[in-house]
Amino acid sequence: MLKFSRLLLILLGLLCSSAAWSQVTPPAEAMRQGVSNVLNMLQDNRLSVEQRRQQLRAIIAKRFDFNEMSQRIMAQHWKTFSAEQKSQFIEGFTNRLEQLYFDAINSYNGETVLVGGERIRGVLDATVLVTIQRQNNAGDIPLLFKLHRPSNIAEWKIYDANVEGISLVRHYRERYGAIAARAGAEGVLQALSETSKAPQTSAQQG
Repeated sequence: MLKFSRLLLILLGLLCSSAAWSQVTPPAEAMRQGVSNVLNMLQDNRLSVEQRRQQLRAIIAKRFDFNEMSQRIMAQHWKTFSAEQKSQFIEGFTNRLEQLYFDAINSYNGETVLVGGERIRGVLDATVLVTIQRQNNAGDIPLLFKLHRPSNIAEWKIYDANVEGISLVRHYRERYGAIAARAGAEGVLQALSETSKAPQTSAQQG
């Protein structure tokens, strides 16, 4: 299966839409527009490394619900975190995904991304099916994105993505949940800090 950093690259493509992800813009249409936009960005040789990084930070801050994602990742352990520790985890995890995104940009290899159907449940939750068509008949990869609209917010925000039966949230829940059970909140924060400082030798490290 795709490494999670490769999944994050596809996520980047889906989040780069200039159109607002609002209640009047269906999630699938916003994603479809985003695929085109990110390909243009990747092909723009005028952008410096720092300009790409700045665009990335803006995209991540706008399109992810990191509060929701963090609570789902830590599950029952979240209630053991103090307010300060929760803030530190959200900041650290955001930085972690930002670095993975940035590393993964250089690994893009011309995959075709097809945005399929969507399912909207009520007015606050939605799922969107996306298919990655790999080159050389390597086989298609289905992705399922989970979005919601937090109360009193018009924009759709992603809080999870599923690739080949494994979700982004579950992937990190298994990693950090085990640490929390063994070493508590401080152990989780230390692990996040050490991961951020470690050199990344490959965009495939997740």
